[in-house]
Amino acid sequence: MTARRVLVTGASGCIGRALVPILIERGWDVHGVSRRGGRGLDARTTWHAVDLLEHGSSERLLADVAPEALIHLAWYIAPARWAAAPQNLD
Repeated sequence: MTARRVLVTGASGCIGRALVPILIERGWDVHGVSRRGGRGLDARTTWHAVDLLEHGSSERLLADVAPEALIHLAWYIAPARWAAAPQNLD
């Protein structure tokens, strides 16, 4: 049986770091997205260094990975501005 592929944006963040190992343990083929890639993070994950705010980057990523599922955890977290940051709408 082939593992199902999931793409996790924000995989290097506090929620993503906790979720990735759980997905792997449940048999998912995890592809993690982070602006800096997955240096020093779960080696069982295929990491993609992508800035999702760059025009066309998410479309290229989805075409390259072809995931069965997507878990979107990426979030712009500038101190004191994150809650109303327009980047989070993008």
